[in-house]
Amino acid sequence: MSIHEIKAWLNFSQTVPVFETGKIINMNVMRELGPAEMAAYDAPLPDDRYTSRSRQFPALVPITAEQASVAQNLAAWALLSRKTHPRLSCN
Repeated sequence: MSIHEIKAWLNFSQTVPVFETGKIINMNVMRELGPAEMAAYDAPLPDDRYTSRSRQFPALVPITAEQASVAQNLAAWALLSRKTHPRLSCN
């Protein structure tokens, strides 16, 4: 995932009117989730009162020079991008 993609995810998380967790997970896994699987991801978050933490998570990823640990985060992404073991991917 590039800095551009992280920034896009941050923007999306802050601006999407309804944060549909099941659909968001479905867009970022290697296979199509079924309706019951998406509903399971949505179940603990029945409305926007419960999604505020999910919306804030992307803001915790250090990507700018003024954020702590940005150098370590970028080094980790560089290392992980070279690995071939199974992992979640947005590609």
